[in-house]
Amino acid sequence: MLLFFMRHAETEINPIKNDIDRELTQTGIIQAKGAAKFLSKYQIDKMIVSYAKRTMQTADILQETISVNDKEIISQLYEGNEDDIIDLLLLQNNKRKNILIVGHNPTIFLTTLKLMEQNSSDYDTVSQSIMHPAKIIVLEFVGIQNWQELDFTKGNLVKTSTT
Repeated sequence: MLLFFMRHAETEINPIKNDIDRELTQTGIIQAKGAAKFLSKYQIDKMIVSYAKRTMQTADILQETISVNDKEIISQLYEGNEDDIIDLLLLQNNKRKNILIVGHNPTIFLTTLKLMEQNSSDYDTVSQSIMHPAKIIVLEFVGIQNWQELDFTKGNLVKTSTT
């Protein structure tokens, strides 16, 4: 089972707009297209997206390239913490083996770290990196058949992508 953790692409800095309404910049659009190219190598069964405008725009651009039949917009990805995301994952349909989460920093990064195998050089590398806009971290969970078996210390790094 694979989990793809993605931070939304670059957004405008606009002190007048509410944070939830900020949109992607032209650079963000290019970043999202690059992320879609990276993701096109994988079969994504489900996409879980924050309801903020920038994450939904990122997801829409991804779906121009990758085919995802199951897309869910979730408020916890904007308002919640890493435990909320993990609780959400534990409730997922087991037919959905590869799940992409498009969310926000620092929560998306902290969730990734919480689910990674911590006694590895990959953990050290990832934990010392920055979750740039449109960055994707792919974790594989070997030996589990359903999301309820998710072991919070057994995610192995497959790949990272920064566009």
